[in-house]
Amino acid sequence: MSHLANDTMAVRAAADDDEVLLLLNAGDEAFRFPVDVTGFAVTETPEPGARPADPALVPAHSWAILAS
Repeated sequence: MSHLANDTMAVRAAADDDEVLLLLNAGDEAFRFPVDVTGFAVTETPEPGARPADPALVPAHSWAILAS
């Protein structure tokens, strides 16, 4: 577990040289996760094609999947 709070959670999974980072924000405000996203790119969001400038910033009531 990379981060866990009342309204936010970041989970990192790794196999070999690949990593996936799931960012969940159940809060009422956007949240910038205090995790290192160096080398990661946003691969999935609830809005297809949306790629935020800051991959660690997740809007309220939203999520993002990042991969290395």
